[in-house]
Amino acid sequence: MKTRVLVQTVVITAYASKVLQDTNGWKNIIARNRNRFVKHFQHDDGSVEGTWAELASCPWCLAPYLTLPVLTGVSMLSRSGKGKAVVDYVTVVAGGALLRHMADIY
Repeated sequence: MKTRVLVQTVVITAYASKVLQDTNGWKNIIARNRNRFVKHFQHDDGSVEGTWAELASCPWCLAPYLTLPVLTGVSMLSRSGKGKAVVDYVTVVAGGALLRHMADIY
């Protein structure tokens, strides 16, 4: 896969992760759905560790689920080959989560 496609996918994934986890969205639609998702999957004591609700706050947890559709879309749009797809997917997941993590630090 072309380096350009991977870089585009990492940047799109990092941005989408930041938007889904940290913004409210138009008329609070993202925040409402995020809160509904967390309430549905949290433990009885209110904690979210080890549940699907962690996807709402953990960039490393969300990256594998968010990267696959982004990588598929970017690959289809750029008409790149399908070889080494698994390696490229893992590379982009790590890069997207790392960028998201770096955004939290700074």
